[in-house]
Amino acid sequence: MNSEELKELIALKEKGLTKLKLVGLGHAFIVHKNIQNKISHDLIGEGKELSTFIDRSPSEPGLCHLYKFNLHITKALFLPEELGEAILNEDEVVMKFADVADAHIPNK
Repeated sequence: MNSEELKELIALKEKGLTKLKLVGLGHAFIVHKNIQNKISHDLIGEGKELSTFIDRSPSEPGLCHLYKFNLHITKALFLPEELGEAILNEDEVVMKFADVADAHIPNK
């Protein structure tokens, strides 16, 4: 990781966000810090065929649909007036996944 990317990740973490890179797609998404746990829960825990998340990238925010069967993503861009409410709704949903990863790590 280069120093610029490290600075970016630190700045994102301070905002409760992270960068999500899906193997083989060659694109990064700016997402809520708990999205990875939500995706795992949707596709593995719930056995769903589809998980959704918001790409909060400033240049092109949108609702992403991640399909389990081939890890294909489609993205619908938000109108400016839609983004704020969508983020609030997603924040409410993903906060329940805040401690999912920690719960599976045994105490040392």
